[in-house]
Amino acid sequence: MTSPEPAGTPRPTPPSAPATAVPGPALLRTGVPGPDRVPTTTLDTVDPDAVLLDVREPAEFAAGHAPGALLIPLGQLADRLGEVPAGQVVVTCKRGGRASRATAALIAAGRDAVNLDGGMQGWSDAGRPMVSDTGSDPSIL
Repeated sequence: MTSPEPAGTPRPTPPSAPATAVPGPALLRTGVPGPDRVPTTTLDTVDPDAVLLDVREPAEFAAGHAPGALLIPLGQLADRLGEVPAGQVVVTCKRGGRASRATAALIAAGRDAVNLDGGMQGWSDAGRPMVSDTGSDPSIL
């Protein structure tokens, strides 16, 4: 039988996950940097060859999104990481909060990702092209 550790004795820190580990759902909810701590790009500096990853929910995406954007809702990102193409990924949501968490998770998985400043609201406000899957004019929900 082992004796209990004296009060105040530091416990060993568990090893960190390797950089290639796929972030799990907990990483997508907590412990990731906020929007001011992940790399960000603005509309005028978006690489035209970059993949635009939209992490909003399907109904939001259907109401209005950038042409050619890839939809993977934030809650599914950990399970669908293999669907994100190689190369730089510009991550967007409505205004940037969910995209920031997704960007941090992608970076933790070793991917090249940046958060789109202003999200789809900024995209729409700037008059960038949008499409809708609903038959109505594109809108941001």
